[in-house]
Amino acid sequence: MVRTGSGQGLCSSKGVWVWGRCSLAAEAWGRGMPEDVQTATLRPYLSAVRATLQAALCLENFSSQVVERHNKPEVEVRSSKELLLQPVTISRNEKEKVLIEGSINSVRVSIAVKQADEIEKILCHKFMRFMMMRAENFFILRRKPVEGYDISFLITNFHTEQMYKHKLVDFVIHFMEEIDKEISEMKLSVNARARIVAEEFLKNQKKIFMIQGRYPVIRGLLRWRGWVEKKMVHRAGAALLPLQKDNSVVGDSDTTEDEDEEEDETLQPPQLMDGFLELNDLDGTHALMSRMVRNETPYLIWTTRRDMMDCRFLAKDQMINHYARAGSFTTKVLRMTKKPS
Repeated sequence: MVRTGSGQGLCSSKGVWVWGRCSLAAEAWGRGMPEDVQTATLRPYLSAVRATLQAALCLENFSSQVVERHNKPEVEVRSSKELLLQPVTISRNEKEKVLIEGSINSVRVSIAVKQADEIEKILCHKFMRFMMMRAENFFILRRKPVEGYDISFLITNFHTEQMYKHKLVDFVIHFMEEIDKEISEMKLSVNARARIVAEEFLKNQKKIFMIQGRYPVIRGLLRWRGWVEKKMVHRAGAALLPLQKDNSVVGDSDTTEDEDEEEDETLQPPQLMDGFLELNDLDGTHALMSRMVRNETPYLIWTTRRDMMDCRFLAKDQMINHYARAGSFTTKVLRMTKKPS
């Protein structure tokens, strides 16, 4: 049993630290807690990381047992199990933890940064990518983080020979202290700038669309033309607008070709930023723009079923691909490259 500050920790046989009272306070980190209380919950977590890292930095020059006259970080190559130490995971909560993996000549430190919402995930991803592209300037920064973590550091015996050990530990601890502040400041700046840009965009242009279903080609072409997607958010079985049972207005609900493809598709619960790092949106730009127009009116609505929306509730400048008694509505411009003889 280890007691530090206002919390207590338990170390299991697998080297995993689980915090008691500190975890409860950490869960309320972003819910308006006083700054002194937040600092009190962070202090025992950083103290445990500092003590564990100092104990793991007992490194020595050790020649590789596989390659002659080579000294390779054993924590990376993992060629000899007897040279590796038991990895230790120090966890503050489910989303904020540190993994320390030690060996005879190297130590690898992996950090999972607190990400409260989707915007912080996007900012953290871009910030870490920016740092890892400049890893040679940080000496101990790893170009690729360990799976499940946001950033990783690799400290070898050569680093401890050329630098002060306590300075290396201070650098890692200082990074953990400042990363939350940096992301919070960037979030405030991005939200303020995005709000201004969104207001200017909505004043001058009406290019907001909403799509039910996949349709990657339609989505990609609209984005290429400067349209912004509003994510369709509604619970399973809920219609976009109130349904009307008057057949004279809505028309019959004959199944169309599009309906056959999407009839079995189950609508998921609200996920505004679901899949924000999709294939064509690796930096989360489109997800950020979608979040800024989440309360705006879409001017182009692409649905899979005609009865998902009542046309009487549409504004004059709104378009939809299904109309009552009209089937699928599309416009095409055909260009005949070869005229028939």
